[in-house]
Amino acid sequence: MKTVKTSRFFVGTPISISALCRLEDRPLPYSLLDVVATDGFRRFGRQTSTGDVECDWEMKVWQNGFWSAKGEFYDDGTVTGDFFFLELMLDRDRAVGARLEGSILNIFESRHLTVSKEGSDRWIRENWHAFETSGPSVRLHAAPAIGQLVGEIVFVLAVAVGAAFEVDSRTHRRGFAKRTGTDMPNPNGDQPGIEFGEADDDLDP
Repeated sequence: MKTVKTSRFFVGTPISISALCRLEDRPLPYSLLDVVATDGFRRFGRQTSTGDVECDWEMKVWQNGFWSAKGEFYDDGTVTGDFFFLELMLDRDRAVGARLEGSILNIFESRHLTVSKEGSDRWIRENWHAFETSGPSVRLHAAPAIGQLVGEIVFVLAVAVGAAFEVDSRTHRRGFAKRTGTDMPNPNGDQPGIEFGEADDDLDP
């Protein structure tokens, strides 16, 4: 015989019927018969892909209105990563379901990303039989992270140009030397003279 206790996997301290009905967004007046009857559970999942991105997804749905979704994303790109999002919709018109989004920008560090969400919606309980056999509609969208690639190229070029200027600057500085000494003629007084000229080859930069 089903009871409220056996129809739910309760964890922790006991919960009152009133608190349970508020948690599951049930309208007044509360019905124990309805609480006991809505104990269904479904698990959906498969693999989908688009472009360089593949996703192994899983969605769990409870008849009392709760759901959880998880996506394991993999990027097979050869040059740059991708921005992506996965839609797992139980009702697209009412936006009931989950949207898992993320990005893998540096494929040389990691090609894998896990994204998960959970929530609840009373529409699930009220329309359970509309999707319990078919599951959610699934869409995976992906776009290359071109901006990230351009930014990295610009950074590399900036570093290369900066290094070239530094080498050029040091080369010019080696063409001149400053020498001081009391043995050099100085028409203005007794202070050492200063002379600029071609540098010796062994002079430090």
